[in-house]
Amino acid sequence: MSNRGRMFGALVLALTLSGAAHAQQKTTPKKYAPPTTAEKERRCLGGDSYDCIFAGSDHEHGRGVPVNFTQAVRFYRVACDRSVADRARGFAGGQLPEQCYNLAVMTRDGRGLTADAAEGRRLLQYACRGAATLAAMACWDHAALQLRGIGGPADRNGAIASLRDVIARDRNSDLAARARTALQRLGVTP
Repeated sequence: MSNRGRMFGALVLALTLSGAAHAQQKTTPKKYAPPTTAEKERRCLGGDSYDCIFAGSDHEHGRGVPVNFTQAVRFYRVACDRSVADRARGFAGGQLPEQCYNLAVMTRDGRGLTADAAEGRRLLQYACRGAATLAAMACWDHAALQLRGIGGPADRNGAIASLRDVIARDRNSDLAARARTALQRLGVTP
């Protein structure tokens, strides 16, 4: 056999052995690790409003960090302020109004800041303009404040409109069913 034939045979053998050795190596897939609160905070401050909400929620509920309502309000406020600023500029691709929902509830209830029912009601009204489940929850809470006259004058017609918004935002949810029942109790057709 020529040198060339031996070299080719050795090369084939080497490649075969390296392939077999590589196939026998056990590779462990990387496990997904959810971002830490610190990572969410960093991304929030870098412009990601969703991470602001996630960081705020971590602080509000004590996930990965001690419960700290003041910090929760801080991050919820960043998300909400971005939403309001984007809408004021007419930026349709901007942040969603429902990003103000968590801040509205904490403001209304006085968690992490002094309770302010009027500001909570205003923020709920704004958050109700969204289109998702959080917006439906904001509409529901806004209707309750309107009916009871909390944070502003009682407004039955406004509450009816807010309850109809609940249904429009999340038509098949339990909350929409509750809104239909509330409307019927008010003597209004849903």
